[in-house]
Amino acid sequence: MLIEHIITRLNDMRLTGMSEAYSSQRERPNIDELSFDERFSLMVDQEWTYRQNRRLARLLNAAKLRLPA
Repeated sequence: MLIEHIITRLNDMRLTGMSEAYSSQRERPNIDELSFDERFSLMVDQEWTYRQNRRLARLLNAAKLRLPA
């Protein structure tokens, strides 16, 4: 129940990349070998990448290129 609550809250705060990172970390059996700081860093990096990819997709769509980029 707590995990679902965390994921819902992350999505409500529009931290979709972090939510996906948290879910994928929970599925990895050896994730406990990493420290909290390392795990948190992975989540922040995935959120940053997610936002950059969305920004790039939005800009490419707004450019209305004749050929797909």
